[in-house]
Amino acid sequence: MKIGLNQFSWPAFMPLEKVFSETKRAGYDAIELCYTHGSNKNNGEGSVVDALDLTTYINPLLNADTSIKEIDALKKLSADFELPISSLGGIATFTQMPFNSTNKQVAEASMSTMKTIVDHARALNVGIVQLIPGFVGSETNYEDNFYLLVERIQHLADYAGSSVMIGIENVWNNFLYSPLEFKQFIDEINRANVGAYLDIGNVRRLGYPEQWISTLGNRIKCLHIKDYSLGNDNINSFTNLLGGDVDFDAVAETLRSIGYEGMAHVEIIPPAKTRVFETLAFAHRVAESIFNNKE
Repeated sequence: MKIGLNQFSWPAFMPLEKVFSETKRAGYDAIELCYTHGSNKNNGEGSVVDALDLTTYINPLLNADTSIKEIDALKKLSADFELPISSLGGIATFTQMPFNSTNKQVAEASMSTMKTIVDHARALNVGIVQLIPGFVGSETNYEDNFYLLVERIQHLADYAGSSVMIGIENVWNNFLYSPLEFKQFIDEINRANVGAYLDIGNVRRLGYPEQWISTLGNRIKCLHIKDYSLGNDNINSFTNLLGGDVDFDAVAETLRSIGYEGMAHVEIIPPAKTRVFETLAFAHRVAESIFNNKE
């Protein structure tokens, strides 16, 4: 299994050239780049992005203003540092422009954003984009929301075509909180280019990642790997690998049992406050040991 790194694991405003160079130096096989709203705008405000230190995160080369010039610059960075771009992620369709919004203007903006990310993926020859399917609030009709999202993701998948996979990520959005429901959701969408982007740490708050892996099986198309401590049980309880309550041996064994050979992206958020490189280099060594039996 190849081990990549999510860009949000580095501090906000870290120059992209340094993001590429330090990710390569830490030993990672690839990098997952994160889309942000614009080159001169903040990344939105809200409890989630604030808590994860993402409010002011800006990707100067991958945003709503990106042109062919920025795409070429990203291609050059990838080539210069021999570090492939393995996925495009971000949180724009979570609380900022919820993908499940019933507000016509917000819904159109969210779909447009995802189509833009798909276009960037095609231009960069990246095979998968991450989609957070909005969030469920107290006024949401859960069943209507389920089928609304099925239709919207079908539309996005048809737009993406066979060259780009849509990876639906499980987050704390009051939706898809059971592996059986997640499985049904993907099967209802019924598109070959739609699957689960399974976040191991996000699952641990709700249950056991190994059970989700077993249930979802070959519907899993990509992974985020981080740990989670049940002792505090809040947004600040994410830890580095082996610092929480994820049974990584069980996770690795179950992934092998379903024949998973896709990417696994380390995602340490919020980023470490000090010794960031050492923190992420440690995470890489642990991930290689767990998933690839490398010491």
